Amino acid sequence: MSGLILVMALVGQDVTPPQMVSLSFDPVWFDATTGPQTVNIHLEVTDDLSGFSHGVVWMRAPEGGATVSKTIPSRDRTQGDPLHGWYDETALTFAQWSAQGDWYPELTLIDNAGNRSDQKYRDLIVHNGPLPIPEPSTIVLLAVCLALAAIRWRRS
Repeated sequence: MSGLILVMALVGQDVTPPQMVSLSFDPVWFDATTGPQTVNIHLEVTDDLSGFSHGVVWMRAPEGGATVSKTIPSRDRTQGDPLHGWYDETALTFAQWSAQGDWYPELTLIDNAGNRSDQKYRDLIVHNGPLPIPEPSTIVLLAVCLALAAIRWRRS
């Protein structure tokens, strides 16, 4: 009888952490010199057995010290179910005068069995700061191209 109970326990174990399917931010560019800025998180998560419990998204400042974070509980799911759900419009708020530069996300996901997944992303950024100003040579080249296009158009 105890052998049967052991087999049943092994079959029903959840030892796999939840997985991020997609993660994106909107907007990906903002300027916090004008006041606090809100960035929405769009997250898709799957879990194989017990279901997604909660997660935390951290944004690391360019120099590494400061962070902005947001907890994402399972009750904030906008579509799907605990095994495959979407969590949208969860806002991260960056304070006015937050560090300028590229902020990098880190993500922790935990399922209802306590399995945990920690991930860092260096290819996904949110940028705080003014839009870059093109180099003067780029502006001159663009002006020359526009002038040539105007001359060609007048000849036609």
